[in-house]
Amino acid sequence: MKPCIELSHLSEAQKRAYKMHVFLDESHRIKSGLSAGIAYASFELLEIVVARRPVSFKDLRWTLGNIGPIPTAKVLENALGMGWVGHDDDGAAVPTASGEKLLAIGAPAGRLRQAILDYIDIEEPFWLQTANFGRAKLLRFAGPAIGQIFLEAVCASAQNNNINYYTVRLP
Repeated sequence: MKPCIELSHLSEAQKRAYKMHVFLDESHRIKSGLSAGIAYASFELLEIVVARRPVSFKDLRWTLGNIGPIPTAKVLENALGMGWVGHDDDGAAVPTASGEKLLAIGAPAGRLRQAILDYIDIEEPFWLQTANFGRAKLLRFAGPAIGQIFLEAVCASAQNNNINYYTVRLP
């Protein structure tokens, strides 16, 4: 459900997001939720945006339907919220600098590590403070969706007992 927002109080970026029918939370930031499935779908969306350039958000929503099992609208919402996709002056979807950075990383595990870092920078999650206390504590507080990303990003394996901000940064 979209909140009733007086658009005059929003920044230009927030107005564009609202006009693109992206759900906003109470602080008027684009909501971003991250899971391994959403991350992989967002990576695929970035590749589609580059391959079909120029492509409008409306065309993406109508022609793709789903990216894997996830509705394209949900993937777009996440990619916008994570700052991976933006738009040019004509309103066409384009990868942002963060999106280009993700595309430049070839390995899926590397892309997931960068996605975790982007998520941390945007959301400043409460569970980050547990990272220095080891894998088990972080995974317990981060929840299953984030935990799965850490596992798939090879940041939380049996051989890697410690998870911290610097572990994620390793290639």
